[in-house]
Amino acid sequence: MSAEDAAEPIEQLLGRAAPLGLFATDAQWTIVGCNSAAAELTGHPRDELVGRSFATLLTVAGRVMHQSNYAPRLLAHGQVGEVAVDLVGADATVVPVLLGSRLVEDALATAVTSVTPVLERRDYERDLLAARRMAEVSQRQTQLLHDIARSLVAANDLREIEQLLVRHLAATGHLATGFWIADGVRAGFRDLDGRPMPTTPPHATTRLALDGPGAVLGYLDVTAGAADVPLVSPPDEPDEVVLDALVAAIEQAVARTVLLDKLRRQASTDPLTGLDNRRSFDRTLARALAERDRSGRTLSLFYLDLDGFKAVNDELGHAAGDRLLRSVADDLRGAFRRDDVLARLGGDEFAVVVRDLQTLEEVRTVAAKVVQALRGEIGGLTVSASVGAVHVAADTPAPDADLLLHAADVAMYEAKNTMWRPYIVHELPRTSAVAV
Repeated sequence: MSAEDAAEPIEQLLGRAAPLGLFATDAQWTIVGCNSAAAELTGHPRDELVGRSFATLLTVAGRVMHQSNYAPRLLAHGQVGEVAVDLVGADATVVPVLLGSRLVEDALATAVTSVTPVLERRDYERDLLAARRMAEVSQRQTQLLHDIARSLVAANDLREIEQLLVRHLAATGHLATGFWIADGVRAGFRDLDGRPMPTTPPHATTRLALDGPGAVLGYLDVTAGAADVPLVSPPDEPDEVVLDALVAAIEQAVARTVLLDKLRRQASTDPLTGLDNRRSFDRTLARALAERDRSGRTLSLFYLDLDGFKAVNDELGHAAGDRLLRSVADDLRGAFRRDDVLARLGGDEFAVVVRDLQTLEEVRTVAAKVVQALRGEIGGLTVSASVGAVHVAADTPAPDADLLLHAADVAMYEAKNTMWRPYIVHELPRTSAVAV
């Protein structure tokens, strides 16, 4: 009972629908008034309670404690709070209660005593703790959702999204055991290292679809209840709300990143062959030369042109010419390494940047491999390639990108004009060609 309650007029206080029993007593502890909750608690009508001694509602032990300890403390301090006693009801039922009293200045009463059943108090405290716990969980969830939204909006690529996914899943008591993205070139779904997604997830793993606009963007393999990761909620209260929100945020981040990657590829990729276009190749060659000057790595530039392509276009049609160019791109991918930079410069001209070929003999070997890979026949017409290559040794100052590309172009035309030498290799700074 608060000080404000005690200061309230007695008649108004006892008339309230309070959740606890209230008794007003005089200086001899005779009951002069009570509320309806007090009558319900004791089982006596309110008019029967008025006029009887408050002590008669207590057990013998309670009366002794009340007379010898409780009443003197109230007189000495003006208030006593939460003392445990047993109350005897009208049907002789004993009810454990907590008493709290405060002296008042009122013409009718000297003290007001509150009576709270212990069981109800325990239920109230339990409900209060549960509510507090839910509020704390809600606060943690809100903070985590804010962290998820903020971090994923700033994610720049799929690799960063994967790292954030692992961290946020761990905060909900889950492990990310797979992150599979739709393969734009080959059918199916692969992880960021190129491994294909298994047909079925491992035991105890849930596979969640990442839905995009009109298509599935990818899948998440998630294992719940991992013992070595922290939980936002206790294990019996998994953060399904946060997990659902995380999946939705991942879907948006992946969709945005895939779209941006597609736009970047369209801006830098030849639409027919899927190789780099001229604009992208010029930037790549300039960066490769700048990096070579810092690291001292060797660099070789191959420039090639198809022999017989015009006849294919003229006699078989442009559709056949397009098929030929796509086939050449595939053959070049097979002839070079994954880290080599392949580009279609326009028409039937292609260029490739290769690092770390140490000798002219290695450059010749690669050039011969390219010539062999591109020699073939389509619709009864023979197709081959002329290749010019320029090799920049580790201790040779490199020219700028335009001069290097021009030198490779010149070497290619030398090879084209000398059909018995299908490739020509130059090494800077020497200007004489090495013919094979």
